Amino acid sequence: MSKLPISSCYHTHTKRCGHAFGEDEEYVLAAIEHGYKILGFSDHAMFPGISQPGGRGDFSEIDEYISSIHSLKEKYKNQIDIYLAFEAEYLPEFKDYYASLYKKYGFDYLVLGQHAFLKDNHFCYYGSLDPEIATKKYVEAVLEALDTGYFRYFAHPDYFMTWEKVFSPRVEEASKIILNKVKEKNIPIEINMGRSRLGGWRPDKDLSKVEYPCFSFWKMAGEMGLKAFIGPDAHMPHDLYYGPFERMEEIAKKSKISLVHTLNLSPLPIGAL
Repeated sequence: MSKLPISSCYHTHTKRCGHAFGEDEEYVLAAIEHGYKILGFSDHAMFPGISQPGGRGDFSEIDEYISSIHSLKEKYKNQIDIYLAFEAEYLPEFKDYYASLYKKYGFDYLVLGQHAFLKDNHFCYYGSLDPEIATKKYVEAVLEALDTGYFRYFAHPDYFMTWEKVFSPRVEEASKIILNKVKEKNIPIEINMGRSRLGGWRPDKDLSKVEYPCFSFWKMAGEMGLKAFIGPDAHMPHDLYYGPFERMEEIAKKSKISLVHTLNLSPLPIGAL
């Protein structure tokens, strides 16, 4: 068994979202077997009053999700640190809900994963819009999200490459705006492995055709002195140990970005809640 370049994963999904597989405990066992010290469960956020089958669990599942993670945390407390979180889009309509995840439900952190916006109480992916409009909306949402203080970790910040495809001058300017805000808020961003597995990953997969991670974006982040995680974005237990880890490590090295392995989980300022 080769040694992985990471010892923590704060971006782990569960089958409740409808597009991940395996039991919660299987993720924990895989993490322990492969030398992880930290495993953060951050399934796609369940929002009250919004249904998105195949994209996220129903809000009626939140109590069972919390109970399962807490049970595993206790069961394996002498072998691995387990944390409770959601990967969530920032939706202004749910500002009070994000606060309640910390105050009422006892979440350890929230991951910003800005995939979509809300329209008529339904999620709409940015990629369904004209690319210029999509990027503008994405940047606006990210800036507002990071200003709230609710999000301790920013997953796949270069997600806009799924619709932009080319790192154009417009995209470069959008990247600067996002990265300047990240620097201001001093939060880690994520070199995401999930997209690299789209359609399945194998050692001979041509990763040059993957939209993100986008090296131009990460080179800019490195020049700004930012910090990043390598994020497995696990949707199956084996994603914690089988994937293009070396490619992600290479991106970090070539972009000269500093890798981190632990997330600051100190209490949020009262003002943020």
